[in-house]
Amino acid sequence: MRFIENIKITKENQDDFANISVVFGYIDIQKGVNFTASFLTKVECVYIQEEAIFTAPLLEEIVGFVDIQKGAIFATPVLRRIKGYVYIQEKALFNAALLSAIFGSIIICENATFAALSLQKCGSVNLCLGATYITPVLTEVLDDIYIEDEATFIAPVLDKVKGVIIVQKRATLNATNLVDFFLKVGYDILKGCSAIAEGKFPNGIYLNLTEREKEYLKMLNPLVNTNRVSLSLWEQSDNWKKVKTNQIRKECSIYSVSEWLHIFELNENEGITLEEIGKTVAPNLDFFIYESNENIKKAIDTFLCFDKNNMKNSLEKVALYKGKLNYLI
Repeated sequence: MRFIENIKITKENQDDFANISVVFGYIDIQKGVNFTASFLTKVECVYIQEEAIFTAPLLEEIVGFVDIQKGAIFATPVLRRIKGYVYIQEKALFNAALLSAIFGSIIICENATFAALSLQKCGSVNLCLGATYITPVLTEVLDDIYIEDEATFIAPVLDKVKGVIIVQKRATLNATNLVDFFLKVGYDILKGCSAIAEGKFPNGIYLNLTEREKEYLKMLNPLVNTNRVSLSLWEQSDNWKKVKTNQIRKECSIYSVSEWLHIFELNENEGITLEEIGKTVAPNLDFFIYESNENIKKAIDTFLCFDKNNMKNSLEKVALYKGKLNYLI
């Protein structure tokens, strides 16, 4: 039985849909319903309301998202791939023993359980306040990792993250291979005993930085600490197409991160645009696009293991940069 539209499963109609095999819309399991789709192999999206139970023993692929509300259960023993996001709310359970890839985000709330021991790749990971997620064979995260207060993420073989890692206070990220990777990037904050021995990340913001981006962070550090950075947008401004460092005046020395990078880069690359800086010169700093100065400062401090000596050295670095920023200090 095939359906090309969305289906709402209720206690009254669940027997009518027991033989469905493919659904080209979404399946919405209403609150408190216990529904088994014994022949279902493919569905667009799955939405399971509070305290509902959905069992799909032959389901192999979900084209869109999975949303499991508070206290609900979703059991899919042969599911292999989800192209959208997975959202598991408080006290919900998602059991998918053979699931190997999620191309969207994984969002896990407090006391939720995601039993996907075969998962190897996913989009982003967001662990909400107090959540716990242990994934023994996950090796690649295609976007960001965000771990909120008192949440725990354990991924012993994870060795590749393309986006930003944010570990809030009292949060735990245990990923030994990632510690090794970010030590090579230059995060000396990870040289503590717990990081080396146990693979634990101190709270902070971690970026996959190139050598040029590391220099940018060092030069941005004194500017952030002396309130020289205002907005944090990669905005395009015609006024900045031809601006050179020696044209800047002390009375107007507060700019966005993107504009500062533009200034730094124009010393070596005449005529480069803000878009080119964001896409090619400093792609890993796109985290700063919509971030507050507080988070920009935290990202810089995490990399620099911020202390007074680093502040002094960074000020000197900016002052000496091409001999053109002395008047900013």
